[in-house]
Amino acid sequence: MVSVSSSVDAGMVRRMTEALTHRGPDDHGYWADEHCALGHRRLSIIDLSPAGRQPMANSDGSLQITFNGEIYNYQQLRRELESEGYTFRTQTDTETILHAYDRWGDECVSHLRGMFALGLWDARKRRLLLPATEQAKSHFSRNWATGCSSLQNCRRCSPVPTSPGR
Repeated sequence: MVSVSSSVDAGMVRRMTEALTHRGPDDHGYWADEHCALGHRRLSIIDLSPAGRQPMANSDGSLQITFNGEIYNYQQLRRELESEGYTFRTQTDTETILHAYDRWGDECVSHLRGMFALGLWDARKRRLLLPATEQAKSHFSRNWATGCSSLQNCRRCSPVPTSPGR
């Protein structure tokens, strides 16, 4: 779940995320500032530890990410980023994306090989990056009003709570 506006309703993102429990039964998380709110349902695949919780932040908190999918070349990217001085706290492909964005900006997406959809909030630029691969687009919707990750899920969990007037 992602919400970006001049007045973020973090409660709405929380309710929408809770409505999607079936999409990620292993864990959940929320993050919000005055401009953006992220919610995440977790299905643990790579790093099963609590360190892999999402939304995930970089070390200074200026970048936040919610990510679904798999980056097939994340170990190669991780080694490259480590050789440039980046340090990692987890074994996740999610953290690799955070460091890749810090290193390459929007161009980080061209380095990622896999199937994924993500929302990455850059608080320094007050900017949201929302890339999705072709394979993942069928499971990902940038529909702020419904907040579902696919049309099928919108039907299944309808009505998803939203704020009035949306």
